[in-house]
Formats: sequence, C-alpha cells, structure tokens
Amino acid sequence: MAHETPDRRLARLQSLLSSRAALNSEMVNDRRIAAAVQQGRLVRVARGWFVAGEAWRCLSAEDRHLLAILAVRSRIGPEDVFCRESAAAIHGLPLYRFRASTVHLMTLGSSRRSRVMPSVARHADRLDPEEITMVAGLRCTTLPRTALDIARTAPPEVALGCADAALRALSRPGSNPAGAGATPAHFLSALETMPGARGVRAARTVLELADPRAESPLESASRWFLTRLGFEIELQVQIPSPNGGTYRVDLELRGRGILCEVDGRSKYTDSAVDGDRGAQDRAIERALYAEKRRQDWITGVTEKRLIRWGHPELGSIGTFASMLRSFGVRIPRDPFG
Repeated sequence: MAHETPDRRLARLQSLLSSRAALNSEMVNDRRIAAAVQQGRLVRVARGWFVAGEAWRCLSAEDRHLLAILAVRSRIGPEDVFCRESAAAIHGLPLYRFRASTVHLMTLGSSRRSRVMPSVARHADRLDPEEITMVAGLRCTTLPRTALDIARTAPPEVALGCADAALRALSRPGSNPAGAGATPAHFLSALETMPGARGVRAARTVLELADPRAESPLESASRWFLTRLGFEIELQVQIPSPNGGTYRVDLELRGRGILCEVDGRSKYTDSAVDGDRGAQDRAIERALYAEKRRQDWITGVTEKRLIRWGHPELGSIGTFASMLRSFGVRIPRDPFG
C-alpha cells in the first residue's frame, strides 16, 4: 500500500470501521460485541467504533492510528486540527517504531473548548492559518509545520525520519505550493518564529541533519546514531555497476573505508509471491543471491568493507554502538560521555 494516495488510503481504512449502531442493526447486541472484543474477533478503535480483529492484525501502526483518527473525527469541532504524530500519519510520513494510539489535536483561536475525549490529547501551541491544510477531508497541520512539531516533540531518531521524508515529499514536482522551497534552512528559519516553544533546541539539532536523499526511516535513524557517535557520513554513494549503470549504497563512513547498508526484511521478502511456499522461498533465495553478487562487486571495485544492519540493531544507541564494535569499527565519540 506504499503508493496509495491519501484519499485511497483513508477510504480503504474507513471501509474497515464499523460503528456500534451498525453492529447492533445486524442483530449483534452489546453483550456479543463485548464478547467479540474479549476474544479478539473485534478490536475497539475508539468509543463506539470497531474493526475486525483479523484486519487489525494486518495493519501497520500508522494505519491503526489513522483508524483512530477516522473514528474520532465526527466528535471534534471545526476549530480542531490534527497535529504532531496524527498529522504525520495523515500526510504519510514514516513514524519509526510508532506504537502510540493517542490522537493529537490543536484547537484554534481563543476557543476554550476542551471536552475530554478518551485517547485524544489537545495541545495549546500557536498555529497560524497558513499552517493548516486539508488532506483527504481531514483538517491537519501542513507538511512543513508537522515536520517541525515532530522535531520538537518526538525522539530524534523518529523526528529525523519525518523531516527527511517531508523534505523528499516537498521536493517532488507538483508538491503543495505552501511547502515550495522547503529545505533544512527553511525549517530552521521557521523555528526562529517559535521563541520559547517546547523542544526548539532539540529540533534545531535534528533539522540541521535533515536530507531528502534518505530513503527509509531505518536509514534516518542510523544517520542520527552515527552522528551522535562522531562519524562523518556520506549518503547515497554511487558506484558504477558491471552493466554500465550505477549502484547506490546507503551510507559511507568518511575516511574509514567502510560502506553501510541498512536492510529491512522487506528488501528480501517483497520479491516473494503469494501462494506456493516453495515459490516464495525461491524468490527470496534469488533476492539474496542477487544482493550477494551486488555486494561482491561493490567491495571488489571500491576495495572498501561493506557492513549491514537492520531494525534489531537500532533498538538503542548503545546496542548500535556494540554492533559496530563487533565489526571492528572504532567509535569516535562515547555517546554517554
């Protein structure tokens, strides 16, 4: 579903939601609904809204959060704007290790409307009218403002992935004119209009590293940890391939003769076809063999080591540093020093 438009994505998710009233109209009473929730056949997304347990278990964390947004939108007012992680999910920004279910809102103007809603957090940050947009019928903060808010409030390895993806989206032809010209410098300049706001200093550190060339949240998290450890990094290193084309390697540790690839499981499993288990295994074997040939070529041509890591090694900066040391990589800076 990676290439869905926001409209299609939200329409797909909306079709999964069932209201309590709709379930009751199908001769399912409240006692049966409660039993289905307890048994895992239904999942309660928000008060009065449910999704089939089987469908829920197949969804990403971001899609689960979008379901929560869709479930509460009928109970919020016209002055409410989805923000922070909720706006990031609406815009399709990656939320690394995202698990939260709380829906985030800002309330415009001087309204004191603060009706308490379960699993909804309201924030009092200042919001200018030009920082509000509509995405697939949902009123939320613009892409640049969302990236700024995430940079101020989220863990830096999460924030950098959002900032990288926001810059990448804003650099595409035909992107929202409100974000035209967005660069790390643009984001940093916008921070200057938030004196005294929470997290501005932390956001500045993150946004100085933002780069639209990063291709995945795993790569962004890796870059954050490597920078904290004192490495100088080059992104998307180009290497001539044997057929006259170009291979790209995710990262290079400058001056160390080390290239780095950040691999998720999908790099190998996405090539597998549904159905026959044997066919799936053969597709994965072909992907692994092709990657082995690519790595052999890269290390032979460049005479540089190539090391790999994935999601498990990025659990914490300590875990990541230990992995690098196990590969014989000297760490320039103690992250805890």
